Amino acid sequence: MEKTILIIGASGSQGGEVYKLLQKEKKFKIRVLQRRESEFAKKARAEGAEVVIGDLNDENSIVKAMENVYGVFSVLALSIDNHDSEVLHEKNIVKAAEKNNVQILVHSSVARAGEQESFVDWNEKDRTPFYHKYWENKTKSINVVKQSNIPHWVILKPVWMMDNLLKGRADLLLPDLKNGVIENNVKLDTKIDLICALDQAKFVSDAFQKIEKYDKKEITLGCESLTFTEMAEIYTKHTNKPVKVSYIEPKELIKKGVNKYIVDSYEWDNLEGYKTDFNKVKSYGIKLTTFDEFCQIYKDYL
Repeated sequence: MEKTILIIGASGSQGGEVYKLLQKEKKFKIRVLQRRESEFAKKARAEGAEVVIGDLNDENSIVKAMENVYGVFSVLALSIDNHDSEVLHEKNIVKAAEKNNVQILVHSSVARAGEQESFVDWNEKDRTPFYHKYWENKTKSINVVKQSNIPHWVILKPVWMMDNLLKGRADLLLPDLKNGVIENNVKLDTKIDLICALDQAKFVSDAFQKIEKYDKKEITLGCESLTFTEMAEIYTKHTNKPVKVSYIEPKELIKKGVNKYIVDSYEWDNLEGYKTDFNKVKSYGIKLTTFDEFCQIYKDYL
């Protein structure tokens, strides 16, 4: 009997790549959870996936969505307005998985979650409450999974997503990219560790097929490290759209209307960063996509 994988977040960036890869590989039956009927839901049904409507705030609806499911991939939306929703949603996912005897949960978090109290700026009083809540809730969500009775789990911890540069997705972190400008408080010599959602999807697929290789591991996902200037040069090469990169002092960015939690997140890149062990990532044998290759693949979406 063909095993069923439930994808939570299939219409987003990370979950979308998991959905597309699993559909392409045809090794599992695919079920996707949607909050409501949508164009994506119609498309998924047309492509042979099962669509279930459910609300992560409602445990009962999630229990129903996981009936006869072998594995679950979950990536939870970041909530600026309701900081604690992420942890609540993860608790509901885990409870539903336990009740349905789901065999494996692959949870997407973020690199360095759980290490925040060692950050050099952790006790900085000038940071927004959201900055601390972001890291604390990522850690709490991970612990919900680790303390569960699900037989097998994997925590994937991606670094900065290359997909943040795609049209539409850049509006939050790089709003002026569409005008050929990257202005932020990341110092010009600060290198950002990078991964793309396509590569994370490869790890997800591999984990569902080879549980023993990934069982109860927390895996940082990163491919390479580049400055924004280096990214801009590669971006320009593939799009013929020149991009100017400028360092702006944090106070000046806030005066220009940039939300302080974005400014704080970029300051973290200067002070801490992801510190990825790239050789350890490569040891899993997954073919990784460089930023140059990413821009070539997705050039029509940049």
